[in-house]
Amino acid sequence: MPFDTIEVKLYIDEVHEYGLKLSYEFFCISRGEPEKLAWGQQKVALVEGQDDKLCKIPKIIAKHCK
Repeated sequence: MPFDTIEVKLYIDEVHEYGLKLSYEFFCISRGEPEKLAWGQQKVALVEGQDDKLCKIPKIIAKHCK
């Protein structure tokens, strides 16, 4: 697998005022039919500054995530 070609698909599952919920799928595509290797999920919050103050997602980003 170190030299295989890997495809990663990223999905935006949820858009919230202060963050996103993302999911991922990882496929090996160098051996013919794509083979699913793994999947994962991540919750992301937008923060700013030294005190990690929560920031609202910019409207332009939220608009394109729906």
